[in-house]
Amino acid sequence: MAIDVSDAGKVAAQNVGKFGKSIAQKVGEFTESSKISANIRRKEKEIRSGKFNIGKLVYEQYKNGSPFDESIVEICKQIDSAYSDISKLETEKESVGIDDLGVEVVDAEIPDDMDFAATEDDDEILKDL
Repeated sequence: MAIDVSDAGKVAAQNVGKFGKSIAQKVGEFTESSKISANIRRKEKEIRSGKFNIGKLVYEQYKNGSPFDESIVEICKQIDSAYSDISKLETEKESVGIDDLGVEVVDAEIPDDMDFAATEDDDEILKDL
């Protein structure tokens, strides 16, 4: 048996399709924001690791009575680079349009003429499913 979809049903289906596309776009933005946040966390871990390594080197040199060497300078440069990368990632994250919590609050755009009220046609369609 063929299902006859009314004009109102067609309009509702189109509107639901538009709404679905909007949701898919927001999910994509959230995914991108999550990836950027993960990259930021990796860079922050690199910084903590670099600072830890500096501490170990400084302590070893202190215990050995040695002057500080280039390895400390190199680790400091790596930390500076990671800070720079974080700054770039945060700028990139802002361009995606998602806040620090990974959530964007937007007004739903539902057309004024969209009617979700059940009709007899809907009942007829649903009983065949």
